[in-house]
Amino acid sequence: MDAKQINEKELSGHLESFLRDRELRRLEREVKIGVYRLDAVVADPSGALVVVELKVNASIETLGQLLLYPRAFRKAIEVCGVKPPHIRALLITTFLDSNVKDVAHDLADQIDIEFLVCTGATPDTLRLVDTENAGEEQCWDQSERGNRKLEPVLAHLAAGSNNLYKPNPLLGSD
Repeated sequence: MDAKQINEKELSGHLESFLRDRELRRLEREVKIGVYRLDAVVADPSGALVVVELKVNASIETLGQLLLYPRAFRKAIEVCGVKPPHIRALLITTFLDSNVKDVAHDLADQIDIEFLVCTGATPDTLRLVDTENAGEEQCWDQSERGNRKLEPVLAHLAAGSNNLYKPNPLLGSD
């Protein structure tokens, strides 16, 4: 079972060992907060709560989940009349667009998000590493791959023009 081939159910099956390695204690799986489903909620040794999101693909939705879930969870606890401890997010993934991490870094004064990448080629070698230790095939900058139709924009920028729209006199006016 190569980490790059794993599905979310298989990744979830390794959650307990991943948490134990990081001294985190699982409190509950699949916690529902309104329409949101948190993959897991765990506690760290300091008493902080950690909302865990598991992903096996690089998805644009991931950033939204990492930003929304801890906030929704905090509010749900408050609605119950309990003062929540510090709440942070943890993404455990097999693939990561580094732009997601960059945006989270830009928002670090507002939200605490940790990113870990699952690597390994067999079930007994699966482990979590930080993004700096993940290979390029699992952690990359999406904006550097498969860019298409940028030529007109680049030509515009190269020309130094501030006017993107140039009317065609052959088409007439509105």
